[in-house]
Amino acid sequence: HPGLVIDGVIAHDIKSRCFSFADCDGILVQNCRSERHSELGFMFANACDGVTVQNCVADCTGTGDVDDPAWRSYCSSPVGFNFHIKNSSAAPNTNILLEDCTTLNNDEDTADTGDYEQGDGFKMEASNDGVTFLRCMSYNNQDAAYDLKGSNQTLQDCVAVNNARYGFKLWYDGALTNCVSVNNGARQMTLPATTGGHPISADHCTFHCNASPQAGVVIETSGNIAALTNCIISFGGTAGTYTAGPGTFSLNGTVKLANTANTANNPMYIDPTLPWDSIGDNFDNQTYGSLKGYNSLGLGGGPTTIVVDDADSTGATIT
Repeated sequence: HPGLVIDGVIAHDIKSRCFSFADCDGILVQNCRSERHSELGFMFANACDGVTVQNCVADCTGTGDVDDPAWRSYCSSPVGFNFHIKNSSAAPNTNILLEDCTTLNNDEDTADTGDYEQGDGFKMEASNDGVTFLRCMSYNNQDAAYDLKGSNQTLQDCVAVNNARYGFKLWYDGALTNCVSVNNGARQMTLPATTGGHPISADHCTFHCNASPQAGVVIETSGNIAALTNCIISFGGTAGTYTAGPGTFSLNGTVKLANTANTANNPMYIDPTLPWDSIGDNFDNQTYGSLKGYNSLGLGGGPTTIVVDDADSTGATIT
């Protein structure tokens, strides 16, 4: 099915998949919405090459920022945007672009107390190659905002906010630029690969925790590398776990800051009040400007006059 264009379609109250594609090359899906899906909002099963998804929304409950807990009982491992099938031998999806897409409220209530309840925003299985996220948002999901097992994955200007467990969950490959992860319940970014040899990089990103036991960036297995360049890892209150795990951290120009809920303290966030709805300049910083951390105007969008002292964050003017 080459060259399909799906534009302006709303699908809602669907038991399984609102939008489902397989072996569709050169496909464009734009301005579409999935609402009240019990399993998958958008599914690209296999062999889809040259996929472009623009300005689409997957809202599992269909209720926006006002949650609908009753809908969770109808859900089974819901995902907003899902690519490929776990452990499938089918042909991979390749050259995937998601631009200005949003997913939220992917959550389930299982029958048994203590179950590991699922619900991801964006999910890439291993058989996806050449994945790009631009200006995407994922929030209020049960598990991860982004659960990505693909290869050649890049994320730019992306947001992960208020997810119950993880912000960015990158397994084997990934490069983040100007992304922000705020108030996710367990970790703002996690590298969960069970084997070594997987470097993940983040450049000019912000990872903000409200308080412990939330953590900044965690590597689960030795032999993996998190290269954080000009990033901000912060806690709203007292210092907690900024980085952890048996892997290797490269912190080039990256700062770790506590007590940042007070806007008088570095990095002087615009408005770090939580919960944040993921829209606006709330977590732009006034201390480092465009030199460190996320900026809502894009990379290099902040001021160049800054107040900074990396050693103790007490302040020294640099212009």
